[in-house]
Amino acid sequence: TATRETLRVFLAGLAPYEQVGLIAISSQPQGVAPVGMDIPSLMGKLDAIEAQGGSALYDSLKTAIDQLT
Repeated sequence: TATRETLRVFLAGLAPYEQVGLIAISSQPQGVAPVGMDIPSLMGKLDAIEAQGGSALYDSLKTAIDQLT
């Protein structure tokens, strides 16, 4: 999808010292990749996500914030 490809371009452009994680937004947040995972592994996790369910956006944002604090 266009979203997946946009994320792949973003991830490929990160500097080696930058760290990201990945949370799938569905009917409930799903931690897919923890902050600090290497980029090739994270891209593999991104490719494995399948769209399903609703969009628990606020719960997912809270999960992301909790991972950073």
